[in-house]
Amino acid sequence: MGTTMGRRERKKAQTRQALSEAALRLFSEHGYDGVTVAQIADEADVSIATLFAHVPDGKEALIFDDGAERRVWLVSAVRDRPPASRCWKPCAAAWPPGAPSLTTSRPSCGASAT
Repeated sequence: MGTTMGRRERKKAQTRQALSEAALRLFSEHGYDGVTVAQIADEADVSIATLFAHVPDGKEALIFDDGAERRVWLVSAVRDRPPASRCWKPCAAAWPPGAPSLTTSRPSCGASAT
């Protein structure tokens, strides 16, 4: 038996999606540090209070919009990489289409080889 979302749940999901898309668009254009939560709220056409109602952790949570699932595959990509390899390559390979690029910043994660 399938479940259907009610109107309220659909509106919440639409607002959350609008916030996520606005954040990713702004991060792509201006970089993460060049974007404020006020700009994200404005781009998504919601108030700052609405943004925090949907994303209590602020803009950091908008990068990981699907929450624990994305964190799990990012952690797996780093843990499962070959020994002594840098972590940015597996993260970039696992990064979703449309998200800001990871290739401009290449953290070493303490590795010495590429």
